[in-house]
Amino acid sequence: MNVGQLYSQYKRWIRTATPFPDVVSELKDLSKNREIYRQLLEPTGEGALSRLATVLSAFEVSPAHPLVLGLLSRDPDATTVSAACRDLESYVVRRAFCGSTNKNYNRVFLSVLSRIVRGEIGQETIRSELSGLMGDSTLWPRDDTFREAWLHASAYSNLGSMRCQYVLRAIERGCHDDRTERIEILSDLTIEHVLPQEWYENWPLEDGRHGLSWRERYQDGVDESQKVASELRDRVVHRIGNLTLLTQPLNSSVRNGPFAVKRPEVTRNSALALNRYFQELGAWDESAIERRATSLFDAALREWPPPA
Repeated sequence: MNVGQLYSQYKRWIRTATPFPDVVSELKDLSKNREIYRQLLEPTGEGALSRLATVLSAFEVSPAHPLVLGLLSRDPDATTVSAACRDLESYVVRRAFCGSTNKNYNRVFLSVLSRIVRGEIGQETIRSELSGLMGDSTLWPRDDTFREAWLHASAYSNLGSMRCQYVLRAIERGCHDDRTERIEILSDLTIEHVLPQEWYENWPLEDGRHGLSWRERYQDGVDESQKVASELRDRVVHRIGNLTLLTQPLNSSVRNGPFAVKRPEVTRNSALALNRYFQELGAWDESAIERRATSLFDAALREWPPPA
């Protein structure tokens, strides 16, 4: 809707639908929705709504706002709210990770909202509606599709730094259980590529040869197998298995250094469960990156459960 038409549309709705018995009831409803919308725009705390609001902001999915408002304005119980927020987050994150389009989100979320308006606000409403969608433009990715993208998609290139940060922070939460302390992260963190984006000088190929930069690959006399190996290595640099979170000072201090120097600095200075993984590793290469992605996938499934 054009914001310039908002007043006239609202006025027409009030006159034709007569949703409120009096002005006092109308103002109470507006006040309640104002607070919900404030939480969507300015999330605080660790609750289900705050977490969902952070996701919707990071992944730029504002078309879900009317759906959230429509659900919460009907005062569902806490279990329903938590389940709905979790399902919406899983739908958004899985689709983004799999490179799916968000162009149909307006239609998708309005369809779910229409069921809520009709009074179908049970815990399974959002899950059943989203799970039933078919086709690449609306499908909620199943585990096999999500896993393939998790292991092999170029997450940093496709999602960008901010969204990768959200994903890794969520995985950090998922790495803690009843046996480990829960840590509140107060520091500003940045994305670190364990195998650097500029890896050519300090990170030889698996056969020990020097890696080739893009410029070197197109010079005369370049060994074709060395060129292919360098291109294959570039493909893994931005995968989720190669990404972690560090403070900016630590990130700057390790940057393009070799793994033998980077690993002890990261494990000594980082308190994150994400980075405990590197403590016993002696090498970091393409195979190690896929193994780490595989090890993180269980946490991803807990954070973003599959559709029904």
